[in-house]
Amino acid sequence: MIKSTSHNLNHSNTNKLDNYFYFCKEYRRYSLALLDYFWNNKISYKIKEKNLFFNIASNDFEIPSMMSTTSIDISTDISARAQKCAMTQVLGCLKSSTMKRKKQLFVLNNYDLKPNKREKLLKKTKKPLTKPDLSKLNPELNSICATFEVASGHFNGFLKLSSLGNKYGKIFLPIKFHKNNQKLKDWQMKTSFCLKNQSIDIRWEKDFSLKNEGTIVGADSGVNSIVTLSAPQPIKSLKPILQKLSRKIKGSKSFRRAQDERTNFINYTINLLNFSEIKQINLEDVKQLRYKQSSSRFLSHFTYPAIRQKIVSRCEEHGVRVLLTASPFKSQRCSVCGWVQKKNRKGEKFNCLDCGHSANADANSAINQTIFLPSVYHLLKSGLNREGFFWTPSGIYDRFGQELAVPDL
Repeated sequence: MIKSTSHNLNHSNTNKLDNYFYFCKEYRRYSLALLDYFWNNKISYKIKEKNLFFNIASNDFEIPSMMSTTSIDISTDISARAQKCAMTQVLGCLKSSTMKRKKQLFVLNNYDLKPNKREKLLKKTKKPLTKPDLSKLNPELNSICATFEVASGHFNGFLKLSSLGNKYGKIFLPIKFHKNNQKLKDWQMKTSFCLKNQSIDIRWEKDFSLKNEGTIVGADSGVNSIVTLSAPQPIKSLKPILQKLSRKIKGSKSFRRAQDERTNFINYTINLLNFSEIKQINLEDVKQLRYKQSSSRFLSHFTYPAIRQKIVSRCEEHGVRVLLTASPFKSQRCSVCGWVQKKNRKGEKFNCLDCGHSANADANSAINQTIFLPSVYHLLKSGLNREGFFWTPSGIYDRFGQELAVPDL
């Protein structure tokens, strides 16, 4: 597991900071030139006597993790070591930018698709890729250019930047640890550092072993409760903060303070959860929330990714597995009898129209996350949940016990 801490540059020497800013500016310019070179040319290279190449224009994405900079004629005053760091970073950006297209091409070449799906996917692969924007790239330097030297006194250490180029010399940046570092005192500092305009990011790493004993619980997140577990845990509501955000003017100082309050409240609430007897959490996998749908100003401030990221982070610290489970209809399903109907749920209350089971809607959904159920994606647009159906581990049935056939996909 990797975490990062940010340390400002307020204590640094002004002259040293000037060289620091000049280097970061030239590093970005060189990275942009590298990106243009790779984006507009066919590149060939050799790995273990095997000739490979990549060409963005023709959808050839065999991008290496590292290449030599000597064969690329780009004038710069940063050192060869700094150029090597820029090369690694730019190639990593290229890999992430082409990953989706590479997956689409793999599906086209290896799967027998229906004609209409193949045609749609083929059209997508013929569209030109969007070039990544590296104008605000933050330099990533590893141990060949950056080392951390421990110190005693007012500062905890100095980040020594060397081998940047004759123009920049050696730069020593004082680093002062803060309260977040106290939580990471048993962690190992990594040898890569991110240089930003106003701060330095230091990465920390620690290995955690996963638990083999404990219970499996389901987790449901929403507006009324940040996270609800199938096992009883404290429930906190995010509604007051979302209401506050909906009244603020976007971009104002009070709006940003309310955003910080939302983040702190999410972190505080999830930190209260007890993971000691849990070995696995089945977390609902929410995708395309509000996609192509209009939402109120209140709901637009609900941030599911922040909740999920914090839960995953806490689980990693406690050795708890996280399993993302599909969530369609699980908020409408009765955890007792398996009856699914849209009218079962009304706001925070769940009342099964078949067996009469009543519970908190989020708690009922969390229990459903722990039950292995067959996929119901083929029913999403059928409207069958208005009439109702039974959804059990053994299959999907109508009210009369007739099994619902799954169409060929």
